Amino acid sequence: MFRYPLRQANSFELIVGGDAYLARLLELVNSATREILIEMYLVEQGRAFDLLWVALDEALERGVSVYLLLDGFGSRQVLPFLQEQKRYRINLHFVAYNPISLKRIKSNFHRDHRKLIIVDQMVSVVSGFGINDDFYGEIIGRPVSAEPPWLDTAIVAEGEVVRDWRQLFCQVWKVGEVSIDGSMLSDGSNALSDGNTPGRVAYGAGLARQDIVREFGARVRKATSRVWIISPYFLTSWRIRRLLRRVSRQGVDVRILVPGAFTDHPPVTYASRRYYLRLLRAGVRLYEYQKSFIHSKVYVCDDWVSIGSYNLDHWAYRFNLEANQEVVSKEFSDQVGSFYQNCIDHSTEITADYLQKQKLLDRILTYLLGKLEQLIIRIIR
Repeated sequence: MFRYPLRQANSFELIVGGDAYLARLLELVNSATREILIEMYLVEQGRAFDLLWVALDEALERGVSVYLLLDGFGSRQVLPFLQEQKRYRINLHFVAYNPISLKRIKSNFHRDHRKLIIVDQMVSVVSGFGINDDFYGEIIGRPVSAEPPWLDTAIVAEGEVVRDWRQLFCQVWKVGEVSIDGSMLSDGSNALSDGNTPGRVAYGAGLARQDIVREFGARVRKATSRVWIISPYFLTSWRIRRLLRRVSRQGVDVRILVPGAFTDHPPVTYASRRYYLRLLRAGVRLYEYQKSFIHSKVYVCDDWVSIGSYNLDHWAYRFNLEANQEVVSKEFSDQVGSFYQNCIDHSTEITADYLQKQKLLDRILTYLLGKLEQLIIRIIR
């Protein structure tokens, strides 16, 4: 399996929250002069999409080439609109990844779950965000009385890793009349950075090519101080759960933070709780975030950080295209650690006593949905 190397000359910026992310994205699109590449799973009509489209339309008017690689299921709502716009803009290039087909039922499971933006081959943005109003607050005029926006994170990168992100994008892009090769538009000097922070492109591409989870497992095994995880869905493999229990027993501070009261898939939350007790007995600390739905995917092992689209669930492991930005830096990991601690401040810590005091209905749902999850995994294998 191909593995991107650790690149040394980079600078990284952590983005927390939808409003900060969308504002940064619009800033980058508005400053683009040559090329914008967007690979995204979830794009839906709404105020956030309107804001982005206005910025993209202005970029197209400036002569910027725009390449949109959108998932054929997650972004199906905007596909007709983009097909229509493509007719009038020669520099707008658009591809739907794996459109839903009734003739190939099992292939429909394979989705492009990446959230990747590259502007002028100089800046990349890797995140868990979608272009969907659920993620955004004041920037889209969200009513104060509405449910709070989903919490997510992104990493903005400049430097050597941008070349690798562009190459990864080009590998997935497929279209007849226009092609993107893996080369840079210039000699590549525009992708260099004054930064000196090591970073690496990590990807997932189905069961056979799981670079993200393999690197995560390797980092967990080497961890000496902390393994901190945020995942909106915790239905991971028994190997990962066993590894987390093992390093926790060895004295590593292992913490897992997942959604609590707010979630987009309540059955998944119930099913994941069936794993809690064994983790707790091994010394793992568990938290459920209560302020909003936490959609962020964050992995911290000592001074190593991985942030992006990868969920700790079977779907990401078996079927999806995924993208995470890895950073190796004490300063950056401490910044992410501060964000993590802030999340804990708005979370409920789950203990064995807490589980024992759950309502009977909650315990029944945990058991039944846990068994259903096992059945589904056997079917899709």
